[in-house]
Amino acid sequence: MTGAARRRVWVQLGLVSVFIALTGWNNLAFHHVTADDAAIPWWTPLSRWLQGLGERWFGEGLGNFVVNPATYVVIPLLVLLLAGARPSTLGFGKGHRVGRALLICCVIPVTWFAYTLIVGQETIVRLLGRFASHFMQNGFLEEFLFRGLLQTRLRLIAGPGWALVVQALVFGVWHLGSGYTNTDHAGLLPAIAITIVQQSLLGLALGILFERTRNLLVPSVVHVALNSMG
Repeated sequence: MTGAARRRVWVQLGLVSVFIALTGWNNLAFHHVTADDAAIPWWTPLSRWLQGLGERWFGEGLGNFVVNPATYVVIPLLVLLLAGARPSTLGFGKGHRVGRALLICCVIPVTWFAYTLIVGQETIVRLLGRFASHFMQNGFLEEFLFRGLLQTRLRLIAGPGWALVVQALVFGVWHLGSGYTNTDHAGLLPAIAITIVQQSLLGLALGILFERTRNLLVPSVVHVALNSMG
């Protein structure tokens, strides 16, 4: 990689870091970790407007169906493309053995979903609703932000090993809001501990899937499936 290309990747990584920090702030606000009146100029008003738009379109409490796609994917993608990134390097390329990996990874989730339907624990309507909800709020959206953007930029600079580890740790810390919720707001250290144990390990596994397939389809499907099993 030439010096100019390397500088361009560093700029892209900086932009990705900004979006991860901003969406992480939204995550903290969503879980009521930050004060209600805490705001980031320009970003918070935009997020609140998108949230309101989503609730008008999809119903009360469903504003994330608009704000998350816009702030996790649409805006970062446009900015990265303007900064010189190519879609094929962001997880949208042909990939490697994507179909085979998808079949292997989906055996357990599909078996579980089939079992819940057979015993009457779930219905098709509720199950499809959960799939749609996780797809619109986190699954593919988080995979694009952390694997498609962060991991690929880190890989170009530091290699695949460091890229896997760093993106997984950042993915864990980014979920700090849910860590506070899962520990009943017991404090920063318990929240970080649970996010690293839960989310960073998940991020590492999804990162490995992305590294092996070089395509966002498999980690996105696995992400949605795992969230829907919860």
